[in-house]
Amino acid sequence: MHIWTNRPYEVMWDHLDFLTHSANVERLLAQQAYSTGGLSSDNNAMVRQKAAQVAYSIRQGHDYFRAADLVSITTSPVLYYYGVLSLSKSLLVAKCENLLLNDIRYHGLSTRPTTESQQGYYKDSSSWCIEREFANTRDGVFKHLTLLIHDFEFPDRSTIEYKDLLDVEPETSEMFRRYYGVPPKVEYLYGKSEKNDPYELSISVRTTDHDGFEERFPQFKSDFRRQPGIKHDQALAYVSDPKITSFPEYCGLYDAADGGRWLIGGLKYKHAQGQSERYLRPEVCDYINMFILCNCARYRQELWGELVEGKTVGALGLISLYVSVVRRRFPNFILNQLFGEEFSFGPAGRLV
Repeated sequence: MHIWTNRPYEVMWDHLDFLTHSANVERLLAQQAYSTGGLSSDNNAMVRQKAAQVAYSIRQGHDYFRAADLVSITTSPVLYYYGVLSLSKSLLVAKCENLLLNDIRYHGLSTRPTTESQQGYYKDSSSWCIEREFANTRDGVFKHLTLLIHDFEFPDRSTIEYKDLLDVEPETSEMFRRYYGVPPKVEYLYGKSEKNDPYELSISVRTTDHDGFEERFPQFKSDFRRQPGIKHDQALAYVSDPKITSFPEYCGLYDAADGGRWLIGGLKYKHAQGQSERYLRPEVCDYINMFILCNCARYRQELWGELVEGKTVGALGLISLYVSVVRRRFPNFILNQLFGEEFSFGPAGRLV
């Protein structure tokens, strides 16, 4: 559903604020329970409790976003993260049948060192840099969020570093390339098709540099066959090997709300058995990203202050751009997930 408006951000929140009224949430939960066979609408006490918690969490999330809009980047990541946290809780309570706020009291992420290398980095402030900041997974909101959206659970104490999050962010990819001098693990999608019996996946990406693409997406060299020539003089075409029987988890397809379809590589994470990659939607990555930025702004003032001043490191320019993306994208994602449909906001000219 596209809503024509010259005030997309405000109108998006107007739609989400519809669910700050418990009666509207209760009606939505009852309708979805009926259509999906989930939470029984006969359990009126549970429906009412969930509705009140969802409405409160959205209301609180909006207040955090409003407050963040009024302050500079020095402080705003703290407020935006807690807004993201509140909105995430609203989604989990609404969508997970037996889950209430008291069941998800923890963030699901931690910056407490769990390895010798993390402890060494933590103690040596001279080595601090935003790219090496990290989050370790644990029980809590993030765990439930990845289960809900991807039916996937990170091993406990998996480590995700900040630069790896930026590396799989489509909407800031051009500035990532300009700042770091290397292309990120994203590429414009030119086309995609799937067939069954037997399974076959065809993916075309809008680039003619096969060496550069396969360096960023190395699995395509072993799991796909590159087709000869250049498709329509502008795209590389790949067809999956017969050993591939479903869409691989090390990459994913994403439609950005502001336009553009992307192929995105898997997010790197370290765990006790080594290192792995797994595609996460950008909005799920937003949760980790803002958690790390919040932690830096609150507890790593020396590092954060240097970033804000920008005298020796210019990464804040990229980070500020990313924060502006989250400000718009994450509430829209929650709205879509709660109603089970796609909402987009903007002027009529956007679709011309």
